[in-house]
Amino acid sequence: MTAAGLAPGPFAFRSGTPYFEGASRLPMSIMSPPDGHTGGGDPLLGEVVLERYRVERKLESRRGAGLYLARHLQGDRAVAVEIVDAAAAPAAAVDRFLETSRTVARVGHENVVELLNGGRTPRGAVFVAMEPLEGTSLAALIAQDGPILWDRSQGIVQQLAAALGALHRQGVVHGDVCPEDVRLVQREGRRDFVKLLDFGV
Repeated sequence: MTAAGLAPGPFAFRSGTPYFEGASRLPMSIMSPPDGHTGGGDPLLGEVVLERYRVERKLESRRGAGLYLARHLQGDRAVAVEIVDAAAAPAAAVDRFLETSRTVARVGHENVVELLNGGRTPRGAVFVAMEPLEGTSLAALIAQDGPILWDRSQGIVQQLAAALGALHRQGVVHGDVCPEDVRLVQREGRRDFVKLLDFGV
């Protein structure tokens, strides 16, 4: 399910409350190469998204998307940016992704990734900026270590259930929960602090 009455288009979030950026306020090119482009084989490295986030490092490849570490140019704050190849997905699915992201920003649950900004780029990509997500995905953990013992996995499952419950209370159904969507980060001394992300294109 998606947020009712929200038209697709560029948007941003401040303190968990969504606000809309009118098209007249958007730069001619939301993604523009800065001085000292650091390509390194990935054309997005060194790019500036929405004139505020410089893409520094690729964290992982995801289905039709890439998850990157970026830095806010003004506040020098580290953020994660998921950049989706919109050309690889139906237009209606991309619109649904953006609308759902607006709703997710209101959830305010510790196990649901905090969304900061989002929108489209003239080059056909869709992006969502979120809190930094250093760590590893549940999929990578399973691939590396194999089956996870119950003593460890029960904490992950409990946090995931709490995240889904918070989403459902806001009328959001994830629809495609898989190990790639569960990020395990270090938080307050806990090694398996769950962050649920990727609400589907």
